[in-house]
Amino acid sequence: MKKTFIAGFVIAIIGAILMGLGYTHKGNKDVTWQDGGFKVRDEKTLTKTFKDVQNLDLNTSDYVEVKNYDGSDFKVSYRDYNKVSYNAKKHQVSVTGSTGSSSIGFFFNDDFNPNITIYVPKNAELNAFSGNAHGGIKITGLKFNQLNISSDGNVDLSSIEVKDALKLGGESNLNLNNIQAPSLIANTNNGDINVNDSEFKSETSAISTKDGDVSIKETTLKNSKVSSSDGNIKFSQPNVIDKITATTSDGDIDASLKGRNDLSIRINTSDGTPRIFDKNTSYYDQGNRTTLYEFNSADGDVTVQ
Repeated sequence: MKKTFIAGFVIAIIGAILMGLGYTHKGNKDVTWQDGGFKVRDEKTLTKTFKDVQNLDLNTSDYVEVKNYDGSDFKVSYRDYNKVSYNAKKHQVSVTGSTGSSSIGFFFNDDFNPNITIYVPKNAELNAFSGNAHGGIKITGLKFNQLNISSDGNVDLSSIEVKDALKLGGESNLNLNNIQAPSLIANTNNGDINVNDSEFKSETSAISTKDGDVSIKETTLKNSKVSSSDGNIKFSQPNVIDKITATTSDGDIDASLKGRNDLSIRINTSDGTPRIFDKNTSYYDQGNRTTLYEFNSADGDVTVQ
C-alpha cells in the first residue's frame, strides 16, 4: 500500500513537471477534434472590410455581436477558423464556421469565448439578415427589411427596426427591447421570452415557448397569441389592438392592464383560481368591449388587475 502511494506521488510530480515544461514552451494551446482528427487551435483575430453590403447570412457556432458604428464600411472581426466571403451579385456577406456542436476538446484558457463582431455603418439599412448563430447573438441599433434569426444560445435584440415580420427561433432565451416591426413570430424550446417597450401593431404575432416563461411589458400587440407549455405568462401594461390570447398548460398568468374601460376578459382554468380586478370571476365586460383578453391555464391561477 505504501509503495503504491509513493509510486503514485512520484508519477504525479513527474506529470506536473512535464506539464510545466509544456506550458513554458507554448504548449498551452486549445485542442479540438475537427474533420476526423485532433487539431491545435492557434487562432488569430482577423478583420475584413466590405462596401455595398445589403444582405448578411450566418452559420456559425460562435457568439455573434452586430452593432452600428460611425464608419462608412461594413466590417467583420472574426477568428481565423471561420470563413467570411462576399457575393458581389447578391451584395451579401456570408460568415460560416466549422466549430459545431460535435467538436470536443481540451481548453486551457479560462476566457475561451470565440466570437464574431460585425460593424454596420450607423445610417445603413440592411435588406436581409438571416441564418443560425448557434452560440448566441446580440444585435443593437440597426434597421432591416427582413430579420430571421435562430440560435441555440440567447438572442438579445435592442433598438431594432424591421419592415417585415420579425422572425426568431432557437433553444434559449429571447430578449427584446425597443423593437419596432409589423409583427413578431418567436419560438424557443428551452428558454424564456422577454419583450419590453416594443411595437408589433400591424399584423398578427405568435409568441411561444415550450419550457419557459413569457414576459411582455409596455408593448403593443395586435390579434396575437402567446403560449407556454410549461411556464408562467406575465403582461405588464400592454397595449392590445383587437385581441390577445394567452395559453399555458402548466403555469400562472398575471396581467396588469392600463385601464378597465372598453374591455372584455375571459378566463378558462381547469385547476386554478380566476381573479379579475380583485374579484373571483372568470369574465368581465365593460363599455364598447373593443379589446378582448382571453386567458387559458390548464393548471394554474389567472390574475388580472
